Amino acid sequence: MNDFPMEELIPIVAELAEKYTSGESSSVSYERARGLMEAVIYYINETSREREENCLLRQGMTVRERYETGCRMVVEKAKRTTILYNELMQDFWDFGNENYRDTVTRAIPGFLKYYDPMFAPQETIITMDYPTICPISKSTGIDAVYEYVRCILWEQKFFHGFSEEYVCSVLERYHRGYQRHFFNLCGVFLRYVIWQLLMGKNEEQEERKKMVSNCGSEELEQMLKEILHQLIEKGHGEEEGFEEYLQYELKDFAYELSKGIKNKYLEKDIDCTVDKI
Repeated sequence: MNDFPMEELIPIVAELAEKYTSGESSSVSYERARGLMEAVIYYINETSREREENCLLRQGMTVRERYETGCRMVVEKAKRTTILYNELMQDFWDFGNENYRDTVTRAIPGFLKYYDPMFAPQETIITMDYPTICPISKSTGIDAVYEYVRCILWEQKFFHGFSEEYVCSVLERYHRGYQRHFFNLCGVFLRYVIWQLLMGKNEEQEERKKMVSNCGSEELEQMLKEILHQLIEKGHGEEEGFEEYLQYELKDFAYELSKGIKNKYLEKDIDCTVDKI
């Protein structure tokens, strides 16, 4: 779990326990003590989770200094998560999908309301039932939820390059009754858009299908990435991490195309799709 000397951790845990009991008791239950130890370790490790520039920050720091720095970082990340969530909710489209709507409008604000950054920063509280394109890492607490909100915000950014009605028409074509299912909506829509751009106009499609059938998985993946890059440049603007997040969907898509595995919904153009993109 950690490589910190226990003798350096115990005094910090004891101080945290005293805060937890408001100084009214000198002892806590074994389960609570274990939770507080996990909290302290979570704070300390927070200085290792951030970007490389923080490597210099933590070099030469004592365990206590890392703990105190980690505390501040967790609180700051909780604030950033709230800001991201508020931005997300300014124009959130759920497309009638019950799981998507419930997760974003109920589960996430529930987490933000009840999250305890002081005594239980490691607890995630919610299950994040709506699957994102790129699976959330094994992180917990505010690290996991911050990443989750950011991913959903990126998906919404991509969706908003099109009309809500158009996205719904693609999702309905993919799976009638998609509103009650638990798959990732953005990945489905992204594949459709990329496929339509790859195929081009009607008179080009047969030739392009032959081209696809002659390409390997890696070559196709690179081709799909180039299409995605052009699409993002055209209508979505640059944002760190955004394009890389969407690219995660393309590896499996390229493999399926190389093996001749295609969902029929890709083949059907919906209301002159290419002209809409």
